Amino acid sequence: MPWGTYLGACDGVAVYSNGPTHDVVGDYGDYGYMWQCVEYVNRYLTTAKGFKNLRGSGNANSYLTADLGLQRYTNDGTSCPAAGDVVVSPHGPYGHVGVVCSCSSNECRIAQQNWANNASDASFPISLIRTGTGCKLGSFGGGAYEIDGWLRVPGLTPTTTSTSTTIASTAPSTGDGSITVTSPVTGEVWYQGLVYTAAWISTNLLAPFRLVVLNGTGEMVPTLSTTAPNSGTLSIQVPMSWPLAGQYRVCATAKSGSIAGCSGTFTIASPITVVGGGTGGSVTGNGGTATSTGGSVGTGDSTSGGSTCTGGIVVTSPVAAEVWQQSGRYVAAWSSTCLLPPFRLVVTKGGKEVTPVISTTASTSGTQVIEVPTTWLPDNDYALCATASNGSVWGCSGNFVVAMSAGGGNGGVAGTGMCGVTSTGGTTGMGRVTSTGGTTSMGGATSMGGTMTGAGGILAGTGGTATGTGGTMTGTGGTITSIGGTTSGMGGSTWACDGKPNLVDGASITRQYNSTPSGSYMNSLYNLGNSVGPSEPNGNYPDQLATGYLSNLPAGRPTACFDYEIIAATGPVTTEAKVVSAPPSPWNTLVSGVDSVGVGRKAVCVSGVATQGWAGWQAALQIWSAGVSYKLHRIAVCVQ
Repeated sequence: MPWGTYLGACDGVAVYSNGPTHDVVGDYGDYGYMWQCVEYVNRYLTTAKGFKNLRGSGNANSYLTADLGLQRYTNDGTSCPAAGDVVVSPHGPYGHVGVVCSCSSNECRIAQQNWANNASDASFPISLIRTGTGCKLGSFGGGAYEIDGWLRVPGLTPTTTSTSTTIASTAPSTGDGSITVTSPVTGEVWYQGLVYTAAWISTNLLAPFRLVVLNGTGEMVPTLSTTAPNSGTLSIQVPMSWPLAGQYRVCATAKSGSIAGCSGTFTIASPITVVGGGTGGSVTGNGGTATSTGGSVGTGDSTSGGSTCTGGIVVTSPVAAEVWQQSGRYVAAWSSTCLLPPFRLVVTKGGKEVTPVISTTASTSGTQVIEVPTTWLPDNDYALCATASNGSVWGCSGNFVVAMSAGGGNGGVAGTGMCGVTSTGGTTGMGRVTSTGGTTSMGGATSMGGTMTGAGGILAGTGGTATGTGGTMTGTGGTITSIGGTTSGMGGSTWACDGKPNLVDGASITRQYNSTPSGSYMNSLYNLGNSVGPSEPNGNYPDQLATGYLSNLPAGRPTACFDYEIIAATGPVTTEAKVVSAPPSPWNTLVSGVDSVGVGRKAVCVSGVATQGWAGWQAALQIWSAGVSYKLHRIAVCVQ
């Protein structure tokens, strides 16, 4: 299961997946690295048994011999394991630990993390032989990772069962804080394909929160957020893959899952269905009837023998994580079924509409060019939405990114001298910068061909080429057009950083690949825009393009943006955008975002919270799939 997926619980302590790689990919949280096996044991002992937090006690292979203040028992000795005991295998590179949730006459059920990383980790069976004088537990798997013994909190009376639970439906009332999910409410109906708002508040808790949707006790894919604030709202587009009806809840968790709150139960219904139109189901004409669930969608033909079709809207452009620059021109595209014009096109930020309205007279399917206003501030939570039937039917794109305009301004200002050269007999300046077929360069346009002179406002370069901007620079009346538009530099100091310094501007980048199991990489210097591959990940270590060890990352909210391209692959490619603390600081994941992508150019921005400054740090684009050819166009890391 994907990293962070809720798998179940023992004694109310949630079990989470560490993902498919078993690597240390999570933050160093309140109880250790999320979601490693020792993190679960530490969290369980603290929250379920009131024992001290063992955070920082080392790897699992040291738990049976270290002085942790727990009573030790030897496997196949004179005692038997009990619910709440910690079973320990010191074997393998780092060992493994889990918590006994229950025991029967011939097996114990173990709650654990970072083993199978699926639902079995919440209730993993291990054979139990009762010898008459004691007990012998089997191994965690296949003879490997034999269990040498178990640990028990002093003073606890041994029992055979703990309570196996799922996330609570109401917020716990404890002195440690609480969470209340205020939306959705009990009885709400969410329609597949439409967008709804979840809302939550909390007391005495720190972000980040994890937001999920449960159907009964099962967690739905995708996870809504792993970096949510402690109070806020989130727009959710209901996937078509979520089953109809059901007992759905939105749940928010904090403190590594030890505190949770859930909404009331809601249901999911199919998209709006239009009935009518005996000749092909068209929703046209007067005098007929068109019925819908959730809203009126127009009038239908009254002829007999009608058919049924589904009214819906799909926005195909922009795609998720696409980057739109201020003052740039981009294409929106949408299609629909069984709906009448006019459509209304709008852009939202964080689920709220921004101005200007794109169109109130759009057709049922089509494209429209949008020029990005400079009033749309850089961020990664914009979406394009098309609505019909007075807003009762609508569809939205994936969230896209708005970034600063080329050169950090508004695309050029008429009358501003270029390279200090003025024209004779006409208006000086660059005029307006536009992009055709690609991304405009960042950091501003520069003269590469020679002195620019002009007569009557016409700019001409004696050399004629502006390299690094992606195409030939020509102009009449001060207009500069970039054709091809692929950037080839680090990206300047403002891309996706809202005016903040780009902390990786000018940093060297290395490709690291074909790691040994111990993490020893092959290394080669990398230049932005160059193709590399095929990728060679090895076990727990990806193929990656990483900066060198950088210094002095300040506290705040680090944001990392990667503009990259998958050139060739045999299937879906798992990528990860990452910022970590690095030597001389200890290794910690500060920012991480995992995605599954196909061939093509992508742009992604991920952010996190750094509660302290770090003396050493590193940014990396990681490729977890083998045989992939790829390139990195640009990278930006800034702290908000």
